[in-house]
Amino acid sequence: MSREALLKLLRCCIDCGAPIITELSSGAGGAAVTAAGRCSVCFRDFWWRSSDFVPGTRTAHVDLWTSAAILFSGSQITQALRMFEFMDVTVVSRGTYHRHQSTYLHQAIRHVWERKQRAELQRLRECERVVLGGDGRCSQVGHSAMHCTYSMQDCSTGKIVHVEQVHVSKTIIIIFTMKLHFCIDTPLMLVED
Repeated sequence: MSREALLKLLRCCIDCGAPIITELSSGAGGAAVTAAGRCSVCFRDFWWRSSDFVPGTRTAHVDLWTSAAILFSGSQITQALRMFEFMDVTVVSRGTYHRHQSTYLHQAIRHVWERKQRAELQRLRECERVVLGGDGRCSQVGHSAMHCTYSMQDCSTGKIVHVEQVHVSKTIIIIFTMKLHFCIDTPLMLVED
């Protein structure tokens, strides 16, 4: 938002048309702008802000939306902040971004994931034949990996039905498959490729 353009917009009183003395202030660590002013003739006070706030907090919607856009697009926070800096756009700080992640965004992601996973597992329970494929990705390349993120996909729809981070061992596939068996309550046959 251009500071000069906003001041032009707010330069006249809406009641009498006289000039107003306007002061703009930015919220700490964010893009929300507040304008306050007083008419020089009728002395009417006015107040305007560029964004509403999350109820009961000092978090501006525009700041939360910016953090969500950075996270959900898969962008790195450092690169996104550098881009906004080059554009001379005031946005959330790194600390505010991480606070938004832990306070709002991770909970929202978990809520949506669990809801969609429940629906998908329910759909699988109703199927006569289920074909699942699984694959893991280890935390490090080679023999020194300690953890593996293993995902199971419904091959007919391409949807991920379960994700698990587990300690690396030879029995990882069997344990993972058994957990999934209890989730969908359908006999599973393990076929290794």
